[in-house]
Amino acid sequence: MLDLRDVYDRQHIHTDLGSLFKYNYIPKLWKIANVNQVFALNNEGGILICTWPKGGRPSQPLLYSDETQIGYELQVAGNLFCERYILEGLTIFKSTRDRFNGKKRNPYNEFECGNHYIRSLANYSAILVLSGYGYSGIDKSIILDPKINSHDSCVFFSMDSGWGILHQRKTSREMTLSLKPSFGHVEVQKLTFSPHKRAEDVTAYSGSESISVEFLNKNGHVEITLEKPIEVKASSPLIVKIY
Repeated sequence: MLDLRDVYDRQHIHTDLGSLFKYNYIPKLWKIANVNQVFALNNEGGILICTWPKGGRPSQPLLYSDETQIGYELQVAGNLFCERYILEGLTIFKSTRDRFNGKKRNPYNEFECGNHYIRSLANYSAILVLSGYGYSGIDKSIILDPKINSHDSCVFFSMDSGWGILHQRKTSREMTLSLKPSFGHVEVQKLTFSPHKRAEDVTAYSGSESISVEFLNKNGHVEITLEKPIEVKASSPLIVKIY
């Protein structure tokens, strides 16, 4: 997600995350006897802290082993998305939303050891990973590479100078991208996207003003460079078309 080097072997990370979902995700918790903090129960599902799929559970197991702590669950889901386990990650998110659906639990208070527990903010990782969105203030560059709904993807973005919506829509003939701040502004000069085919031409507008661009097809992506950095505001959104 942060484009840092792996600490562990990439294949081991992929396998371990798959095993974590396979052995620790329980779709219905009827048979789980949890004597600690009960965050999920009965026909609800979730990721358990620890399981013993091959047997050997000790008489006094790891503390919290039978709990579903939502902050950890959402962190696991985010890592699953990173490793292209899209359905598995979405399954975890669906389980947490079913539990905190407003009828059984408050969707605005995903508690653990206390109310409004900060670990549940791990859910923001899903926006970054599934959208493939990234911004570098140093390079004034934006990247968007959606993992789902790439034909029509609408993504919330936020940075120190402003926030808004980044929208991508693909048709058989072209790909249109719009950067529309709702508050503040965004400084940008370079954009990287994943069109459905090799780019033959690119046009860009800031409001009604045409912007000169250069572009490069590279490894299935198109890198677009504006002639100079621009400040995108709500009154003058950036529209890019790739043909």
